[in-house]
Amino acid sequence: MSSNQTNRHLLLKARRVVKEGRFVSLSLKGTLFTIFIYIGRNNDYTLDLNYCSCPFYLFNVLLRNKYDFCYHTLGLKYALEKDQLTKIELYAGDFKEILTEIYTCGKSLKLRRILSNVES
Repeated sequence: MSSNQTNRHLLLKARRVVKEGRFVSLSLKGTLFTIFIYIGRNNDYTLDLNYCSCPFYLFNVLLRNKYDFCYHTLGLKYALEKDQLTKIELYAGDFKEILTEIYTCGKSLKLRRILSNVES
């Protein structure tokens, strides 16, 4: 697959996951601190416009310098431009628990429970 084909594939995938509502903005109550989460089918990733915790980003962007982004960072940019992300404000305990689950288990069941209540 050529570089242009790969970039197009990443763009299409990024737009699809935005439409699926996979981006969440987590804010810490009483502060300006916000972190973005990509809710995947199997794994969740923390990210911002210049970094993603996914393996693709680590290997292909940071280590190999093969790409400038992954579809998660591209999708986040698109989601922010279109204001298509779920915004959740949490107290420190819940915030910490979600991040701990993501980094130790690969995904956060607590965040999924919170999202199911928000969507109901």
